[in-house]
Amino acid sequence: MITLKECAEFAGLSSDELVTGSVFSSKHRSLLSSYVLNLKRSPSAVRQMIVSDVLAAIDLGASKHAADLVLVLRMFLSKHPEARIVRRMPDGKTSDMRRGATILIFE
Repeated sequence: MITLKECAEFAGLSSDELVTGSVFSSKHRSLLSSYVLNLKRSPSAVRQMIVSDVLAAIDLGASKHAADLVLVLRMFLSKHPEARIVRRMPDGKTSDMRRGATILIFE
C-alpha cells in the first residue's frame, strides 16, 4: 500500500487534512467496494468522491469517519494508480510523485 504522504500528494490533500488512527478492516473493504462501483465515471472521479467525503467528514468533526475514508483512499490509489493526480513538469513530462519517477502521459 502507498504511504500516507504519497496518498496526500496523489489526492491533492495537505497534511493537516489527513486523519490517522484506523486499521484497514472489512468495513473499509466494503466502503472501497461502494466507491469502486463508480469506476464507470472514471478513476479520477472516484478519487475526487473519496476526497470530497474526507473533507466533508472533517468539516463535520467526524474524525473517525475521516480516518476511515483516508484508509479507503490509500487502498484505492494503490489499486488504481491511474487515479493519481499527476504533476506536470516544464519539459512536458509528468511525474507520478512517487520515488521521483517520471512518466509520459499521452492524451
